[in-house]
Amino acid sequence: MDREEIISELNRMDFLSNYKAFTEEDLERKSQLLSKLAKDMIYSFINEYISPEEAKKAQELLDQIPIELLTEMPKETNEFGKKDNICAYATRDGIVYLTKGSVSSCNSKDPYSMNAFLSTLIHEYCHALRRKQNKEIKGYFEEGFADFFAEICTNYMKLKTNQGNTLFEMNSVRYYTRASRQLKSIMFCLKEQGKDMEAIDEFLLGDDNNFLEICTDVFGREFVDYFNQVKSMDLNVNYSQEALVNMFSKLVEEKKVDLNNLPKDLTQLSRNSLFFVSNYLFIKSKEKNEQLSKDDNEEIDEIEEYESEYDNDRDNRIRRHIENKYSLEGKNEEEIYETILYLASDYIQKKGLTDEENIIFIKELKDQIPFVEDFAELYRELRVERKDKEILDNLELEDISYEKIYSKMQSMKPKEELSPEEQKQKDLASMLHSNNESIKTNNKNIK
Repeated sequence: MDREEIISELNRMDFLSNYKAFTEEDLERKSQLLSKLAKDMIYSFINEYISPEEAKKAQELLDQIPIELLTEMPKETNEFGKKDNICAYATRDGIVYLTKGSVSSCNSKDPYSMNAFLSTLIHEYCHALRRKQNKEIKGYFEEGFADFFAEICTNYMKLKTNQGNTLFEMNSVRYYTRASRQLKSIMFCLKEQGKDMEAIDEFLLGDDNNFLEICTDVFGREFVDYFNQVKSMDLNVNYSQEALVNMFSKLVEEKKVDLNNLPKDLTQLSRNSLFFVSNYLFIKSKEKNEQLSKDDNEEIDEIEEYESEYDNDRDNRIRRHIENKYSLEGKNEEEIYETILYLASDYIQKKGLTDEENIIFIKELKDQIPFVEDFAELYRELRVERKDKEILDNLELEDISYEKIYSKMQSMKPKEELSPEEQKQKDLASMLHSNNESIKTNNKNIK
């Protein structure tokens, strides 16, 4: 099956899941289809940017990596020793595990949902590829590389399939995000020297010593000290950032890296810009060389404020995602219908998941739409009755709100059909209630 055929089949399966829950066989098939998409993304990127020979090598290794499903991931598998639940994990013997909930909730018609799931799977395949070659685990650095590699594969496929020109960035927990930001800054410097793809190839499919040699040629012997520190999970993040600032400062001073080549719009996707590069470490290196402008100082303040917010409150990112995805403002009838479909589907699929991201997601969604559970269930009822396309009929779209949509849905609620016996019991209860009210009235009159 090619990519379009796989997505068509996933669309069919997800559509049917609105009427019938996924069976074990369905989840197994869906996981295999998603796995095929992720493997194809890795192959396509390596074939385009590195070489067909290395792409073939990657494909042969990927074909040896099995996917297995678990009801829930053991908490102790988290690489950072944290107690968060996670949805995917690659073992030391090169097996990739996925949770059934994550496979079920991946919405094939929602590009963000698909990219988020596939990038997570590519992240785990990155670890598994290294394990299949008996490569040493490189801790914090490897986690950063896996996020970075997942993003460039995802963004390359976005570009190739015309999914818009906004860079996709993984919404990882902060430990991974800090690691990937350091990795991306390193890769920008290697790209300036024309060595980024060679370095990616060596770390993923080649020799770690060759990778270290490439980086040492660009950054100097200081890179060895940095690398030895970040290949552990137990590290001082501030130390690793300071070490990079020192190395970048030296490169800027020696004119081996031109910071003017940093993308002016850090979110725009292009063939030569497949990953988001934070200015922060580079501007800090300019600060070290006393080359800061007024704009640089303002940007440092802005980024450090964002970093503080990012470190202390993941809720803000999830809240912004909910506001952007489920907003009805400025949308036409077709877009509003699609938005309420996503809202109901996402809530139903994610409400039972126990990982930290989804718990926060459900909490924030209920804060913004308090009746979301009843909304989602009623929407599903109307969809089963084939009445969902009538929800927006006769509603003023310029002044639309979830309250108005919910009120309209309630008026459309399918009438409850009672058996003759149930109807008899209901009539009897109504008669008794009427008699009781009559007695109360008479008692009041007596008084």
